[in-house]
Amino acid sequence: MLVLEGAVGLCFAEMRAHETPETIPWETIERFFFVVALLSKYALFFLRLGVEFGYDVDGHFQAMKSVSWLHPFFDLRSFYYALHPALGFLMTNTIGLLLHKPPLISAQIISFLSAITILWFLRRTLQLLGVLDRPGAIGFLYLVCGSPLFSYLQVAVNLDVIVFAFASIALYASARLLSVEHRRVLCWPVFVIGIAAGCAVLVKQSGLLVLSLPFLFAIVRGKDVWLQVKRLLMISGVFVVMIFPYYLVNYYLPEGTFLFNSAGTFDYVGEYRAGIAKRDADFGKYLGSFFLGHGGNEARLLPTWRALWQAEDFDPQSDTAATYISFYESIMPWLLLCGFLLFLVGLPRNHEWFNFGVVCIGFSLLQVLSLMLFMMLYPIDGYFSNKGIYIASASLGIFFFISLLIEFSQLLPARWLSIRWYWQFAFLSLVLMFLVINTLGPVY
Repeated sequence: MLVLEGAVGLCFAEMRAHETPETIPWETIERFFFVVALLSKYALFFLRLGVEFGYDVDGHFQAMKSVSWLHPFFDLRSFYYALHPALGFLMTNTIGLLLHKPPLISAQIISFLSAITILWFLRRTLQLLGVLDRPGAIGFLYLVCGSPLFSYLQVAVNLDVIVFAFASIALYASARLLSVEHRRVLCWPVFVIGIAAGCAVLVKQSGLLVLSLPFLFAIVRGKDVWLQVKRLLMISGVFVVMIFPYYLVNYYLPEGTFLFNSAGTFDYVGEYRAGIAKRDADFGKYLGSFFLGHGGNEARLLPTWRALWQAEDFDPQSDTAATYISFYESIMPWLLLCGFLLFLVGLPRNHEWFNFGVVCIGFSLLQVLSLMLFMMLYPIDGYFSNKGIYIASASLGIFFFISLLIEFSQLLPARWLSIRWYWQFAFLSLVLMFLVINTLGPVY
């Protein structure tokens, strides 16, 4: 708590030295947040180093033992985790070989490096768009990278944080693609986006949605349409060249499909058939069960939302962490609702911050819809296909809405400048506390 008090105190001193929000050096304050984030994440890495954590650690290690760079293909029916592509496991194996570390430590290093990659490229994207001098953008960045879900991603043995990292790279390259002054179709952002999206899909099939990011940026900008179409075609070509050979050999040739899933094939066969029958008996009711309780059970998407604040299948890390989690679950829906209303009525439509928010919201909606589609295709009760970690980067849209509350004071009359200042200070102080508490608590 001394660290937290000192951090907030320094932030307050820097802001208090300036009279109005317009003269506050937001870039300096953001750099302070960035240093605090790096140090806290570095501390969390060593705090949890060697502690086994994750929802399927044994399966992850089994997959690591089963592949190599010389033979990156699985016998898909040999064990459950073989359904995933091999790149994430190969990256972890490579870290182990280079640093002479056991599988657990290697996996934790990959998760840590992926978390830092997400922080770095989200920050670079906001800088590129010229919005990191806005208090709302600062709040957005450190809400995303300071959430309990982000702490969980950093310390757990998982593939989803790697997918998120490639998504952040593609996000930055997509923003860069639309900011270049030349009109060449072939340029480095095209290749970076295609490669990042391809790598995401070679880590996990859910990475397919990373390819949507340049399309979302192009739609939001809506200019030079024919040039952007040609670039998007080239991105898609790079993407296909990246993934097609592997998916052909690993999935299509042995199973006759590019999107293989063991559920209903050789795992959970009886449950799968029962779930299909239940879904088809009343599809409208099944669709409603995503948002409403059903048969004495909670709404299917409720655990997905709850995963933002607490790691699935695990108790909170401490009694104090449980208190914070309960508080987040109580207040965050209301903050999200207020942020959504502000988005509808309060933001200028021609600003880069608004455009970036539309991309984040669109990307998040695509992920939620894809998760719902997956759950409809494999309607197995107890299959736990509604894990929030599967669509971790959907947190971008959620925290964009919440971050808008920081800029609510901009809607106040100019004569209320002092209220603007105190409002922004209060919210950014809370964001800093959110970051430090969730990372060093830790809370997940």
